Amino acid sequence: MIRRLALTIAGHLVPVSNGKTLIGWFDKVAEQFSSKSQGRKTKGEPQRVDLGQTVQRAPSQHSHPRSGVLPSSKPPKRGYPLFGMCSAPKAQSHQAGQQTSCGRAWSASKFCLRKSCLVIAFLGLVMGLSACRQTIVEYQPLPGAIPARTGYADAITNIAPSVVCVHTRTELSPDSAVVLTNDPALRQLLDQKDGSAPKHLPLALVGLGSGVVISRDGYVLTSGHVIESADQIVITTPEGDEFKARVVGIDAPTDIAVLKVQTKDLPAARLADSSRVRVGDVVLAIGNPFGVGQTVTSGIVSGTERDGFGIADYENFIQTDASINPGNSGGALVDADGRVIGISIAIVSSGGGFEGIGLAVPINLARTVMQQLIASGKVTRGYLGASLHPLTPALGKSIRAAVRKGAVVMDLAEGSPAARAGMEEGDVIIEFNGLPVENNRELRLRIAQTSPGTKVSFKVQRMNRQKVLRATLGEMPSAPIVRRGEGEIKEVSRS
Repeated sequence: MIRRLALTIAGHLVPVSNGKTLIGWFDKVAEQFSSKSQGRKTKGEPQRVDLGQTVQRAPSQHSHPRSGVLPSSKPPKRGYPLFGMCSAPKAQSHQAGQQTSCGRAWSASKFCLRKSCLVIAFLGLVMGLSACRQTIVEYQPLPGAIPARTGYADAITNIAPSVVCVHTRTELSPDSAVVLTNDPALRQLLDQKDGSAPKHLPLALVGLGSGVVISRDGYVLTSGHVIESADQIVITTPEGDEFKARVVGIDAPTDIAVLKVQTKDLPAARLADSSRVRVGDVVLAIGNPFGVGQTVTSGIVSGTERDGFGIADYENFIQTDASINPGNSGGALVDADGRVIGISIAIVSSGGGFEGIGLAVPINLARTVMQQLIASGKVTRGYLGASLHPLTPALGKSIRAAVRKGAVVMDLAEGSPAARAGMEEGDVIIEFNGLPVENNRELRLRIAQTSPGTKVSFKVQRMNRQKVLRATLGEMPSAPIVRRGEGEIKEVSRS
C-alpha cells in the first residue's frame, strides 16, 4: 500500500528516477520504525511478530489464569507499523471468559495512524517543493516562435507579375502639331531656343501608364485617361514581353477602361472585396512611375468613399498616402496579402507632385464596370430622372427638413421614373431599397449600379411626414456633357 501511494505521488510530482529513490528511502524509514517497535514492550501494547509466532503478553485480569500465552489462530498480516497496522494476530479463547486486549491495541493503532498522517503530509510537502524546483530548472521556451512580419516581399511576389506597363502612341496631324508647337515651353523642349517654330514637327505623342491583368486570357484593367485617344497600345510585362492591345471599352464616368491582348498565359491578379477596406489598413501601390520600371510604394488607407474632386462623374474613391506618381495611373493598389483593392487613378496636389493624397477606384466598382464592358462594350446604368442635391444645413432649413442625412430631390424631369413614382421637389430621400441614404453622391452611385427596369423603393421625408414610394428605374440617357479640368477635356455622362 505504501509503495503504491509513494509511486503514485512520485509519478505525478517528480521524475521517475527521483520516484524510485524516494521509494527506497521510504522502505528504509519503515524498517527503522519496525525495528524500534519490536524492541518496545509496554503493558497492553501489541508486539510485532513474524509469521507463525504467537504474542506474549504480561498477565492481566483478562488473561488466562494459568498461562499468559494465547495460541495463534491464524498468521498475522505483514505490514508496516508506520501506518498503525498492528501485526498482532487475532486470538481466540480456549476457555469461557478469555478476552484479548483489543481495546488497548486499537488505541495504539490510532496513535500510529496519527503519526503516519503527519509523515505523509511532510513527505508530500517535500516532494511538492522538489517538483516545483525541478520544473523551474528544466523549463524550456516554447519551440517554433512566430517571428514578427518585417516586410511584404511575399505579397509583392504574388502581385508583381500581374501589373503591366501600358505604352500609348497618338498620331498627330500637321494642324495638331502646329498647335502644339505654339506653346513656348514645348518649343524650348524641342531645342528652339530662339522661340521660332521647329523645322521638324512631332508626328506622334507617346504616353505611359500601368494596368492590372484580370484574367489569364488577356483582359487588362486600366485607367480610361491613360489610353484615351490612343492609336496604338502596347503592353509590356515585368519580364519584358510585349503585346499589342485593343480597347474593349472605356467608361468615362468612372475613368475605367478594359484592354485585351491575344495571349492565354498571363498571370491574373487576385481581387479582394473593397467594401471591407478600413481606414488604417496597410496598402501597397504598384506601377511604372516616370518609366523607371515597376515600383512599389507603401502606405495606409487614409479614407474611404471620398468624392467631390471633379475627377469622374461617379466618385467613391479610396484615399491613400502611398506614393502615386505620373505613370502609376491604372496600376494596382493592393492590401498586405497582395490582393487588389483598387485601381490608382489620380492624386490631389497643389504643385503637380505627390503630396500625400492618392486616389483609387474601388475594385468592386471597377469589376462591375469591367464585366459590362466585356459583355456589351458599354455600361448601362439605372436612371431616376431627378437632380439630387446634398442636404446642407441651409437647404434643410429652407425646406423645413426634419432629418439631417439624405438626398434632396430637385428638378424633376417630365415623365421620368421619379415623376411617375410621385416624388416632389423638396422631398428628402432617406432610404433606398430599405437601406439608409447618407448623401446624394452615394444615392446616385447606388441608382447607377442598379440595372434598368429594376423595381425599387424610396422612403422620403416630406415636411413632417414620411412616405414610401415605388418606382421602376429607366436607362441612363447617353447624352454627354463636357467637363474641363487641369487642361484636359473629358466627356462624361450625366446622371
